[in-house]
Amino acid sequence: MTTQSKVQLWNRALQKVGARRIATEDEDSKEVETCSACYDSLRRDELRGNAWKFAIKRVQLAASGNAPAWGRERFFALPGDYLKDVPQDPKFMETPADWLFETDSNGVTGIATDDAAPLDFRYVYDCTEVGRFDPLFFEALAARMAAEIVYDLKQSTGGKQDLLTEYEVLMGRARRLNAIEIGPSEPDEDTWITERL
Repeated sequence: MTTQSKVQLWNRALQKVGARRIATEDEDSKEVETCSACYDSLRRDELRGNAWKFAIKRVQLAASGNAPAWGRERFFALPGDYLKDVPQDPKFMETPADWLFETDSNGVTGIATDDAAPLDFRYVYDCTEVGRFDPLFFEALAARMAAEIVYDLKQSTGGKQDLLTEYEVLMGRARRLNAIEIGPSEPDEDTWITERL
């Protein structure tokens, strides 16, 4: 874990567009207003884009009192910080076939399944602690923010394409490194093969 902060990330984005740096995220300035307007949505979008090892949680979900009307026995509400499911066993690529991600009659999003409670669940969570970000993810997110804010701060789209190219290169490197560090996964065994053994 690094000592990076949200202010440092915003300042990195501001540096990339040649704008004035900020001292705190609470100051009354155009730079803070512009960064604040896009940061959370961009951060969540990038977290959903991959199974980042720094943003994976394991929890046990309790069954909801609202069972599905039909088709499955139990319903498990997703955690409030849920962004994306990941393979429940890191060695395999698939989410259990029995799991249906849907919304119940009360508007709660969760998993309908016949599995027993509690349900073991791995997922990408809405990681807001910038210090947990991988350094390459940090740099790539700063480049994407810079591309997003350059017009508002400079009243020009000049440099936006260069920032997007930088973002794509950095995010590609971050994804590759993350995949290497997580290690390979194996495809689930096909029943066509296993039933014939």
